[in-house]
Amino acid sequence: MHTTFWNIRSDERHCVRSPHLKAVISSEERVVMVRRDCKNRNACILQLCDCIGGTINLKAVGIYPESYCMDSNFVIVTDGRVIFVWVYSSQEDYRGSDELIFDIDEILNIKSVATTRSGSNQIPVALAVASSNSKLYVARVNGTLLCFSLPLLVLERTFTFDPLIRPTVLKLNCSSTKLSMISLNGGLSVFDLAKNSSKTRSSTTSTLSPLVQRKDTWDMIWDDDNPEAIAYIEKAKVGSCILSNDGNSLEFQETCSGYLLRSCSTHISAIMLDDIFSASFMKICTLIQRFDSKTLLLLSERIEEEGLVKAISFAEKHNQDYIWRALARAAIDQRRLDIAEKMFFRLQDYVGIRFIKRAQQQIDEIRQDAEIAFFLQDFNSAESIFRFDLALNLRLSLNDVHGVLRIVRQSEYNDDDISLYSAWDRVGDIYFDRFDWPAALTYYSKASSFEKMAECCCLLEDFDGLKAIRQNIVDQSPLSNHIDGIFQSFGMDSRDKRMTETYSTNTDSLMSEFDNDVRSLLSDSALMAAASPILRQKVSVMKAFKVQQEKIIRGVNAWRDSAALHYFILAHRQLYNGNLQFCMRTAIKCSEYGDVNVFDERATWQLIALSSFHLQYHEVLRRALIKLETLSSWHNEEVTVLGQYRDLNLHIFGLTKEEKPTSATLESVYENFLEHGHTYNACTLTGQAIFDDSPFLSCNCCNHNMLKKEGRKKVMSCALCRSNIILSLD
Repeated sequence: MHTTFWNIRSDERHCVRSPHLKAVISSEERVVMVRRDCKNRNACILQLCDCIGGTINLKAVGIYPESYCMDSNFVIVTDGRVIFVWVYSSQEDYRGSDELIFDIDEILNIKSVATTRSGSNQIPVALAVASSNSKLYVARVNGTLLCFSLPLLVLERTFTFDPLIRPTVLKLNCSSTKLSMISLNGGLSVFDLAKNSSKTRSSTTSTLSPLVQRKDTWDMIWDDDNPEAIAYIEKAKVGSCILSNDGNSLEFQETCSGYLLRSCSTHISAIMLDDIFSASFMKICTLIQRFDSKTLLLLSERIEEEGLVKAISFAEKHNQDYIWRALARAAIDQRRLDIAEKMFFRLQDYVGIRFIKRAQQQIDEIRQDAEIAFFLQDFNSAESIFRFDLALNLRLSLNDVHGVLRIVRQSEYNDDDISLYSAWDRVGDIYFDRFDWPAALTYYSKASSFEKMAECCCLLEDFDGLKAIRQNIVDQSPLSNHIDGIFQSFGMDSRDKRMTETYSTNTDSLMSEFDNDVRSLLSDSALMAAASPILRQKVSVMKAFKVQQEKIIRGVNAWRDSAALHYFILAHRQLYNGNLQFCMRTAIKCSEYGDVNVFDERATWQLIALSSFHLQYHEVLRRALIKLETLSSWHNEEVTVLGQYRDLNLHIFGLTKEEKPTSATLESVYENFLEHGHTYNACTLTGQAIFDDSPFLSCNCCNHNMLKKEGRKKVMSCALCRSNIILSLD
């Protein structure tokens, strides 16, 4: 099974696979798909998605729900007895668990746990649920309606209603003061929660009496901004009702067999799902029916019969912003810009006032018509008035790819027209933003946009396409070097890909070095060199234990290899954590093990040079650079890198005495080691030197030391060999 996310504005569709789908619920820009757990048929999975179907979060629930609802912060599901509340978008002042679950019969014993017992073998007592940002309502079989506060789930009130209703759908209005139900037999009932609560303030239980009742109703929706207005579909007609103290007024009824999409002060919209399944190729905008409200219909009749001036009195009587806005649009449509300007002044609509001023300044009537059509969003009329380039920009600003293609097909411009090439490029950008790389590549090729074509080919791993692009561009250009670098990174043969001479030579040398390195690493004598430093350190510790236990080699320090790798790894960790002071000192200790062939000695001195440069220990940096220049481990192919070290040394320390940077002072124990090679003890946990007056702990297995203050705070085992160390806390 698949679920389609369809943008009704851009007509963009995203299809998402959703196996074992039970229901889809939504709130604002978030969607939750309720799916049955394939491993446990009495459980479900809540999949939180964004507006294009991308999964944000998953939540496994130990019940299989029969009723569910969702708002901007909570997802509530129930199987009839157990209610599960998922706080998927926590409020700022909420610090509790994101999962709340409880049995309705045990409402005083609410627990914040992740799993619960299944209620599949018990009689369901809850029929439907509805929620807002602060309230949760649960309708039960016995005719009671429980009101909980969210997110703490404290029972606040209990209402009673006719138990014969047996609601299957509950919905709250925008102010959470009225509740509507659709029963099992299709009856619509609307209740006033605020009125019943105020009557019985001394009691926690009150009886609900319906304000409105309708038969054969199968869908309903509350108004977005008017808490007294509700829309519903009764049989094959859509109706709207205004609830008031004087009585309920039926606004209108129109023939409709769709599903309610939205209700607001100006209109009610419904979508024809049956037509979508039968004609999925159609645009979504053609499958949405819009019904204007009764007030707007009366306003339109008043404008047609009496004119705009007389309709102002009708607008003053109702005095709603949407009525004044509709009157302004009608005035613009009739080219009565002076009346429209007064309406925008009343609404304090700065954009509308600017439009009126701009339209009044147009001397040509055709240009004024184009401005008006664009403001009224009559884009087809505006396109017919605009010239070719303006019509293209209009459709491109709307991301209307089909409109752009239609304009291009109908145009009589040559293929070398600048506007046409720009249009192809913009269409490619639209598809690129939608992650449709093949379509974007097609339009980029029409626009001859080689850089964007190369980017699409990289994303598609289309090396033949990159080869074709490379053959059509000039050598030594930035794009050619970029494409050659891509081929080089993938190890492509230069003769096959027509790379430049420089990149061809470098690629051949790199590939030969790669083959030689692989052969050497695969040889029996160098298997450990291919392993990670952490694995090698663990193996060396095991080897040292074995040598120490069996006393295989006398007079040899079995822990020297392990200590070298330990300090080497520790220095890198300190570097990545941003602790350059400890990194430099640990790397200095690591350089003591230059005779141990377990890592490249250059890496140690590079660490010392890097950390000392940032810490402004220029004397240490000078020694590190000199050491890097004099090492014998450089290959002939690395002469360029060696020359860069020499240039850096000359650039920093070849200055005059006045221009030389000041150097920070290092402790004497490190200076003596760097100058004379005097070794010292270092802490295995931090890599820092252990001075004569510093209390330390010694490991009985590897005989390495650790500062006592560090051992007290952090560990009770040796950082090198992981043996237990007895801490003395005196």
